[in-house]
Amino acid sequence: MRKFVTKRKMQRIESDPNVNIIVDNFHGVNWRQKLVMPIFVVYRDPKDFPGKFVVRIFDGKKPLRLVTVKDTLEAARAAIQQGPPFEFGNMGRSTEDDSVIVESWI
Repeated sequence: MRKFVTKRKMQRIESDPNVNIIVDNFHGVNWRQKLVMPIFVVYRDPKDFPGKFVVRIFDGKKPLRLVTVKDTLEAARAAIQQGPPFEFGNMGRSTEDDSVIVESWI
């Protein structure tokens, strides 16, 4: 049996800041023009996506709702747009980071 989402329910989902919007990748957008300080954070095995690699984009310290979910670290890295004019560098992880954080791209 198919379940349908009503227009009203979809509006609630879209306006809920706790609901992730899953995208295939972060290509095709000039993040440096859209955000003050775009940062991509790669997670491994987070609670909301067990067994997966997740990339979330932040604007400085503010997490955005956009995420991509991949099976491998290589696929997660490939979801981050690279090459001119995009020169995001892998900063690795800090000792202060949560244990599920693999690396950050700034």
